[in-house]
Amino acid sequence: MIVVICPAGVVTGGPEALHQLVDAIRRQGEDAAILYTPDAAAATTAAYRHYDAPSLGHGAIPPGALVVVPETLPHLVAELAGFQKAMWWLSVDFAPPGAALAAVDVHLAQSDYARAHLAAAGITAMPLGDYLSRSFHDRGGPRAAAIAVNASKGARLQRIARIIAPDIHHIPIRDMTPGEVVDTLNRVVAYVEFGAQPGRDRLPREAAACGAVVFARRAGAGANDVDTPLPLEFTFTRAGMPRMIRELRGVLSNPAPAHRAQAGYRAANVGDRDRFDAHVRDLISWHRNRAGAR
Repeated sequence: MIVVICPAGVVTGGPEALHQLVDAIRRQGEDAAILYTPDAAAATTAAYRHYDAPSLGHGAIPPGALVVVPETLPHLVAELAGFQKAMWWLSVDFAPPGAALAAVDVHLAQSDYARAHLAAAGITAMPLGDYLSRSFHDRGGPRAAAIAVNASKGARLQRIARIIAPDIHHIPIRDMTPGEVVDTLNRVVAYVEFGAQPGRDRLPREAAACGAVVFARRAGAGANDVDTPLPLEFTFTRAGMPRMIRELRGVLSNPAPAHRAQAGYRAANVGDRDRFDAHVRDLISWHRNRAGAR
């Protein structure tokens, strides 16, 4: 069995990936469950109930299980003596200092940014990505000359952008259902990621899948060309904000050339679910081999 530890009641990209992992393991005919923390009896949030991810509740972790711990909770590793343990790096920037030193059997990297971070510490990680819901797609309707932004990230650069270009309308993505996010990304010309990406973040990929032109700050995974394979003209730093605003104005007035230029970026995100399922098969095989060797 594979048990995946997940913060209870949190609706962000990381917890969604944890539910996707349980669902994928079960789709491949293996047993898996979510173990919520700190309340094991917590109910699955509505956003994740479509995944086949049963909760272990207060049941004991079965002997011989592999326990997957997110990188944000390395302190739990010490409580898992006797079990195989994996640490899944869904981010780098949110991991507590010293997380790479946790006594786990294998590290898993959601992004190339995480892989490189671990490699710098002398650790070889197995890849384990995630995928977007098929609901994120381009509906082909009319778009407003406006940008969508992640309201929870990059507030300082968003303020600078509003000062430089007060005429550009920002639509903040905040407290939206997945359907509302799809609607928003389908009615704007562009999405601008003003924040650092602690992992291979979902919103830029969701925006691209919905047909919006993406601009991304070169910070965190946003500065990793594997995780964010955008043409350079669509990336920016704080110092490069005036140049980005000029590019953005051109896109808002005539988006077609930029949309064509980002065809490769959109294509790079196609097939994520198949790649994820392949990574999960590798993890299942690793677990079986380790269990058989004991």
